[in-house]
Amino acid sequence: MVLLPSLLADLRGYPVATVGLLLTPRGVGLMFAMLVLGRVGGRIDPRLSLAFGFCAIGISSWAMTGWNLDVGAMDIAWTGIVQGLGAGAIVIPLGALTFATLDPAHRTEAASMWNLVRSAGSSLGISLAVFIVARLSGVSRAGLVEHVSPYSRAFAYPDSAGIWDFGSVRSLALLSREIDRQSLMIGYLDVFFVSAWMAFLALPLILLLTRAKQKQ
Repeated sequence: MVLLPSLLADLRGYPVATVGLLLTPRGVGLMFAMLVLGRVGGRIDPRLSLAFGFCAIGISSWAMTGWNLDVGAMDIAWTGIVQGLGAGAIVIPLGALTFATLDPAHRTEAASMWNLVRSAGSSLGISLAVFIVARLSGVSRAGLVEHVSPYSRAFAYPDSAGIWDFGSVRSLALLSREIDRQSLMIGYLDVFFVSAWMAFLALPLILLLTRAKQKQ
């Protein structure tokens, strides 16, 4: 949610209003999952909901690693819906499992601590994601620049031959901007890759959770 608006607006070139519309499916998926779980959540093991949620986030994040600067609206929409479903499938059962074995007398203090940990974890995750984009996009740019040369094979292909004029300052400026865009996109893809693996690696940890009690 933090990175996608800048990706869609700055790299993909969508207007701000269109970016808002493209992020709407994520909210729709989140609302749908929470409404369904609110009705049937008591009938199923919350650990199954957590497993579904992490799988949904992992699969959609993995699909996003295949994006490029020409990614279409349909790809953005369906991954958003799946991620919204995954997030909604995690929120409610995670809350139930968190307080499953806790004495009711301690739940007020526990709720405060839980919200604190969630906020700190979210802030840490956002900071890590921004760091990955900044760091790895810089590394990618350095690697791409090494191949920028009039004698590079990449500039000999028919599709690119004659487009870039190494004797023109304007052409070099445009080439530098395109390298910036490509390297920044690689940084975003690295974040999606890390997000996918983090979701999949969280699945075994669900087995450590105790099922919520029916009566407290």
